[in-house]
Amino acid sequence: MTELSEWFSAIGTIAASVVAIIIAFLPSIRRWYNRPEFSIEFENKEPFCRCTNLVSGEKAYWIRLRVKNVGRSIARGCEGKLVRVTDANMKKGRKDFDPVALRWASTQRYEPIAINKTEYEYLDLVMRKTNDKRVVHIVADATLLRGINLDPPLTDYIFHIIIYGENVEPLEKSYYYKTHLLYDKDELSEYKA
Repeated sequence: MTELSEWFSAIGTIAASVVAIIIAFLPSIRRWYNRPEFSIEFENKEPFCRCTNLVSGEKAYWIRLRVKNVGRSIARGCEGKLVRVTDANMKKGRKDFDPVALRWASTQRYEPIAINKTEYEYLDLVMRKTNDKRVVHIVADATLLRGINLDPPLTDYIFHIIIYGENVEPLEKSYYYKTHLLYDKDELSEYKA
């Protein structure tokens, strides 16, 4: 009988220790389980690719990404950055480019925003005008630029993008941007090196 009670005592001690460890780590486990998480969606059609009229009367073609919070809580301080631009034909990174903040379409600003759980925001990437057959316009904050070219020549590119947030793991993706002579026929596809 003594041996059996020692076994029950040992099992009880181990169970109590396991419960104490779980209770100690429960807030961390709960935070991890309820964390926000990014996903990026894109298709070569509306509303990702959109023609609009500019104030100048010109038509413009916008390509933008849908950044979605697929997690279980609000993502705070969300920012999209274009961190590198690679010439797809030469396979060389552009030397006249530094990382820049991209613009959130809903706010028309380059400032960080919050994205609620299960919701999304569009992030503008590039824009082309009807009468401009020579350059692509990267939709980034031009107020702080010093020698950075946001209007590179019309050719194919690989855009390397990171979506950040204060309380969410960064998401890094690359996209192949294929240009065409007709401004509204440009295409974007996910690029895997």
